[in-house]
Amino acid sequence: MKLLSACLVVGAVIGIVLGQGGRGERAPDPAQRYEAQSIAAETWTRTVEARAPRPSPTATPIVATPSPTPAPTPTPAPVYETLWSTITFYACPPFCGTMANGDVVHEGAAACGALMLRDQVFMIVGDPTEREYVCKDTGYLGRVHVDVFFDDEGPLNGSVENTGWWWQKQVGAYALVELR
Repeated sequence: MKLLSACLVVGAVIGIVLGQGGRGERAPDPAQRYEAQSIAAETWTRTVEARAPRPSPTATPIVATPSPTPAPTPTPAPVYETLWSTITFYACPPFCGTMANGDVVHEGAAACGALMLRDQVFMIVGDPTEREYVCKDTGYLGRVHVDVFFDDEGPLNGSVENTGWWWQKQVGAYALVELR
């Protein structure tokens, strides 16, 4: 409906400028016709622009897309070098004093055969104490042999827990050693 009104207004302006007023009067000269068309076009443009809806500027929200948190990678269990070894123990007395590295004998220390380096850390599979031992001593041992120190050797039958003979009875004379 608004567009129809605009068309009628433009038509009336052209008719008035041309001097016809809608009554069939004589045609204007070309200069008048050009002026009438310019006025009509300007009126039409202003009318259409005034009625056309203008988009209002809107702020586009910036939404931060959270990056997915990667699942933690499970730490693989360490792989240790293993070897089968003769297992024995020694105690004070009679083996008291200092070890090959100069430290005084203590639990957790071991005399190791030539295959294992000094300060090598190891565990014995099946050890009821679940201790880590360190090669700090040497002795008259075979190449693959560990001799673990205990403060107390205990009774020979191994009836007293956490003594040398009790431990030897638990681990046996030959066991798997994990080098750390």
